[in-house]
Amino acid sequence: MSRPSHGANRVFAIALVFLLFGILVALLNWACIFACHRRRRLGNRSGVSLVPLIGMASIGIAACVSIASTPPLIPGWILALAVLSDPASISLLYLPIFLLRSRASRK
Repeated sequence: MSRPSHGANRVFAIALVFLLFGILVALLNWACIFACHRRRRLGNRSGVSLVPLIGMASIGIAACVSIASTPPLIPGWILALAVLSDPASISLLYLPIFLLRSRASRK
């Protein structure tokens, strides 16, 4: 049985670092949502901004690095789950629907 080369291990490590960074950004976005909700219950009306592009870009880089190897190092369903678990990414995916609805309501 052949062992994976050091190059494949490095590529996997790079993809894993980018994936974990994207998941960390998703967790921080969820923490921002909970903090905003808690602050609003306490009477503070200031908002908290989410970071949509950094998490998606990091997971996208992990996907590109993973897919470049044969076979892919990280399964696609894990990458899709990581993107869909980020509330900022979901809001970014919902943006075209929101824009179409607002354009239709103006007419």
